[in-house]
Amino acid sequence: MKTIYLLLLLTVLLKAQIDTQIKIDDLRFKEGLESRYLSQTSQVLNSLLAGGFRGLATDLLWIRADEYSHRGQWYKLLPIFKMVTFLQPNFVTAWSVGGWHIAFNLYFHGRTEEEKKKWLNEALRFLKEGIQSNPNRYELYFELGWTYFHKLKDYRNTIRYLKRAIRFPHPQFVEHLLAHAYENNGQFKEALKIWKNLQTISSREKDLEPIVNRAVKRNEQKIENSVKMH
Repeated sequence: MKTIYLLLLLTVLLKAQIDTQIKIDDLRFKEGLESRYLSQTSQVLNSLLAGGFRGLATDLLWIRADEYSHRGQWYKLLPIFKMVTFLQPNFVTAWSVGGWHIAFNLYFHGRTEEEKKKWLNEALRFLKEGIQSNPNRYELYFELGWTYFHKLKDYRNTIRYLKRAIRFPHPQFVEHLLAHAYENNGQFKEALKIWKNLQTISSREKDLEPIVNRAVKRNEQKIENSVKMH
């Protein structure tokens, strides 16, 4: 019976936390306020969740996040992602999906340019916090690099984080994006080096081979043109 009562208490506290945090975050971005409510409440919940309730709480919150996502209720997602990543800091998917929702969905629905900027900064901060908890995985370095590439056209920071991503086991598309970032940043020799390395791999993947070959020729031409200009 004690376990049941604790579980019911946990559910009530989580619901109250989520509902309150939603209101706080809405005011925060309307009025430019900063809130420390989540971290304060997390200290209390941490003691309650010291046992075997963390996994259950995470599952319940993740289901709620999926429901909000399918309903397009983007503003309700941020406090859930914050709580999930607090409960399970090594749950990389929560950091990745949360950062994406903030940088793209919440950004898109921002009512002013100032609010959009705040959402984007929040996404960058959220992903960087995730990296601190998961420094030896490629995923969040890639997500952060992709956000800099796509949303900010900041190729220097894109390169910075993707170079960290490729230190760890990673899929080929990470190097594709790194090569594009080098190219867009005017670093054609660095881009060419990556594309040539990818030629060996792409020769075994016929769909990618023409794309990589075109990229090699394009960067060779850009390097040649650059030499002629000087």
